[in-house]
Amino acid sequence: MLSDAHRDLLDGISTADSITIDFHKLLFQAISCGALLLRDRNDFEVMRKHADFLNPEDDDPEDTLNHVERSLQTTRRFDALKVLVTLRSLGLDTVAAMIGRTVDTARAAERAVAADPHLELISPCMTNTVVLRWTGSDVSPSEREVVNVEIRRRLADTGQAIVGRTRVDGEAALKLTFVNPVCTPDLARDLVRRIADCGNNIRLESREILEASASGAASC
Repeated sequence: MLSDAHRDLLDGISTADSITIDFHKLLFQAISCGALLLRDRNDFEVMRKHADFLNPEDDDPEDTLNHVERSLQTTRRFDALKVLVTLRSLGLDTVAAMIGRTVDTARAAERAVAADPHLELISPCMTNTVVLRWTGSDVSPSEREVVNVEIRRRLADTGQAIVGRTRVDGEAALKLTFVNPVCTPDLARDLVRRIADCGNNIRLESREILEASASGAASC
């Protein structure tokens, strides 16, 4: 909505009955900060429940503002203030440019994944997230599972990157979410290379261990 360059990604959103927005992922906010937008405000009725100690039925809505009927949270922080301060202090154009940079960086990572023979691009990059999997060559599903899980641990333990995880079609997959507008396409491409190299090294180590174990068993 803010970025002219990527506004086409929201084509058709006007037909939605409800929209959720995660300001933590795409507006650089500390958690928790999100919004639920409904086309018909009467749809909020599905979560309305009266409790005598919170919102008794004889409450006068004109007398007391009570958000308990608009959220599953009751007592809560003024999280919307974070969004307001960000937009007011930086301005819409600056925030839009920051969002655009994260999307461009993710797309650079997407292209790097697609070009690497040891990696599989799981799904097209829609915004600032890339889902991938190390695949190698001539690798069994169980070995591929172990390698992808180990890639995350090693990159984190060595201070190189914090990589997210998910499962696609029952197999481990890696998730890169670019939320820092200072991160560049070059850094994204380097991260993809590190993931591929790390997976290749893990596979080589596991093969060497298995071969050494088999050799030792044969000599006994």
